Amino acid sequence: MGPDGTWGECENLSDPGLAELLQTRSARIAGFREKDRPNFTFHQNNCSFYSGTKALTEEALRSFPDTYLWRLRIPFDERRGDRNYLTKVQSYPKVYQNWNSLSHRGDFAKACLDLWEKGAPGGAYNLTNPGYVSTAEVVAKIQTKLRPDWRPLFWGDDAEFYCLGAKAPRSNCILESERVMPAGVRLRPIEEALDDALSRWGQE
Repeated sequence: MGPDGTWGECENLSDPGLAELLQTRSARIAGFREKDRPNFTFHQNNCSFYSGTKALTEEALRSFPDTYLWRLRIPFDERRGDRNYLTKVQSYPKVYQNWNSLSHRGDFAKACLDLWEKGAPGGAYNLTNPGYVSTAEVVAKIQTKLRPDWRPLFWGDDAEFYCLGAKAPRSNCILESERVMPAGVRLRPIEEALDDALSRWGQE
């Protein structure tokens, strides 16, 4: 939200001017809702192939309003694996700092089943754990709970990261799970889900 009380869209969450608002979880920060149009697509010519095809699929499925669109965002849980965000962060040669919503895989799967069993209306649902975190905050949690001597390097800024680290554009975004609670489905807050996953890290 801007100083004049109107909402605007920020495409760069790593903007230093946003840092204080994001860190304090200011009420002036709000994520994308299910009804908002995506802004990281082939139409804007600013996306990766993966993100572009996801946006095209959502466009096609709007013709089928009873179909569920369950949106997962950066999955993690307590099980080590190449696709687990917590594993990835610990394996990167350098860590990229930004802000994002995340989805605990177990919470995501349960929410999908709960929505279906309750006969919730079709359409898109942002199934992310409420809240958002920075990469630096995740690193701090890993240090506290698992690896107190771990001191990862961070990319200096976006210019360095995209010049030397990334092969494709990255989306960094905050999603609001606006439709989940009215449907009677609960996802744990992101802090709770992360702390639980790290306290049980490595369990099968």
